[in-house]
Amino acid sequence: MEQLGGEATETSSPECQPGDIGLGTADGRGMLSTVVKENIEKLKTAFQTNQNQTLQIQQQLTQSQNNLTQKTTELNQTQDLNAKLQQDNRDLLKDIQNYKQKIANLEQTITQQKSLLTQHLTQEKAQLTKEITLIKEVLHA
Repeated sequence: MEQLGGEATETSSPECQPGDIGLGTADGRGMLSTVVKENIEKLKTAFQTNQNQTLQIQQQLTQSQNNLTQKTTELNQTQDLNAKLQQDNRDLLKDIQNYKQKIANLEQTITQQKSLLTQHLTQEKAQLTKEITLIKEVLHA
């Protein structure tokens, strides 16, 4: 066999017989053919390149996994903080509603007290007016 254009082909030369693997002359004294040696070197180089690329991809994968882990942690922390913030907002809203209710109750109490005071003052004024009228009548009589 001989190597031609990157493919092994069988030949009928006296040095190579069908079934020979192209490792040298028919008597076995020779070395690997130049083409086979070149192909082996090419394969070694391609294998090394492939290993290097695989290593780079593994490093990138590890870095991506680390980034994903970091982002997942940040997301979880953000979600926790968001949940706490939402609970704080609900609590504040309840407090505001309670204060609004207290203010409304106090306004109602003030309105009632004002009404009672006005009513009392009106009664007092009427009473004082009667008393003044009686005093005037006594003084003029």
